[in-house]
Amino acid sequence: MLKTELLKAAEELGLGYDAKSRVAFGNYRGYKIAIKEDRRNYIYKINFPIKALDENQKENVHIFLKELSQNNKLIKKAVYDNFILKVELTIKGMAKNNINNIIELVQKIEGFASINYYNTCCESCGENIGTSVHLMNDMPLQVCDQCYKQIIDDLDNAQLTVKNKKGNVITGLVGAFIGSLIGVALWVIVYALGYIATICGIVLAVCIVKGYEMLGGKLNKTGIIITVLMTIFMVYVANYLSYGYEVYSAFKDMENIDMFQAVRLVKPMLSEYDDVKRSFIADLALGYVFTSIGTISVFVSAYKTSNLKYTVKKLDHQNTI
Repeated sequence: MLKTELLKAAEELGLGYDAKSRVAFGNYRGYKIAIKEDRRNYIYKINFPIKALDENQKENVHIFLKELSQNNKLIKKAVYDNFILKVELTIKGMAKNNINNIIELVQKIEGFASINYYNTCCESCGENIGTSVHLMNDMPLQVCDQCYKQIIDDLDNAQLTVKNKKGNVITGLVGAFIGSLIGVALWVIVYALGYIATICGIVLAVCIVKGYEMLGGKLNKTGIIITVLMTIFMVYVANYLSYGYEVYSAFKDMENIDMFQAVRLVKPMLSEYDDVKRSFIADLALGYVFTSIGTISVFVSAYKTSNLKYTVKKLDHQNTI
């Protein structure tokens, strides 16, 4: 197996590594740590649960993180909240540099925690007790058994509440339509500026989903079907209006027509001119391809979020590479 940069860094630090989720985890010099590789955003998310033994030391961590960010331009975010120190490190440059950057940052955090008398702990309750590492929705969670049970119970109860909550399909449909108008308008504007408007397909889908959620309340399976069908229809509308703008641009000086008249001319032009029809179909197909590629994850994520769906997996050193 080809070793990733995070895996190599994990080996240097003596951590376990879960290849499927791209997470390094374990104990480094007595401190629990989890590092998630987020290739979509080109960052490593480093989670370091610690708690100050002395209340007077609590402010030191904020000073440390401020100086850390100022001295390292690759750090996008550095915060301490609810017993967990979180740092986002940019993935950039050569592989060797990324490996060294991860190791150096982990060593600096451990050095600060050790010198300032911070204990490793459960990231939920802050107690210095045994913890397990779980992947919840693909993100590492380092908690004790009691906190883990409480988190799962809370999520299950919230899920039950959401399940019993009924969404309003009619108002959701209205919201989706309003949202679609925003997406379509953006599509036509981008087209008018001379850019590839099909890249706006994902924005169109997001606007439709958000519109449905705002007025419908809950994106259930019916809502997913409605938003998917509306996205398909509105991609066609956006492409049609874009051709209407093309007609308007071509004839506005000669024929003195307005945009509404230009849009009405699209249909007869598609019927009479084969080259226009072929171009329209090609652009429409491209629009559907771009939209489908970018929006499948949008619909899946929106459905999971709206219905509080979650996945959980316990990470074990014995099952890692």
